[in-house]
Amino acid sequence: MHNFYKSKKLFILMTNESVQELSGKKFDEFAKSGLVFIDFFAEWCMPCVMMAPIVEEVSEKFNKKIKFGKVNVGENEALAKNLMFHQYPILFCLRMERL
Repeated sequence: MHNFYKSKKLFILMTNESVQELSGKKFDEFAKSGLVFIDFFAEWCMPCVMMAPIVEEVSEKFNKKIKFGKVNVGENEALAKNLMFHQYPILFCLRMERL
């Protein structure tokens, strides 16, 4: 059973390190190889807050097979706009490979 937190601050304190916080160049480097799962979220977005513990749980289960990252769109507006993301949460898997 998942625990959903009423306080965003409490949730932020409860997150673990299995999902890397990404921004700008770090995002590009993170996404350039292998299978990645990225959560674009906003701290003010209640569905984002509700999904975060689920993403954390899944990341712990699949951490050997998939790299997990998250992007706070409040702190990385340019990145979200560049990808044309306007509604949150956005969760996606991506695999970049060399041809």
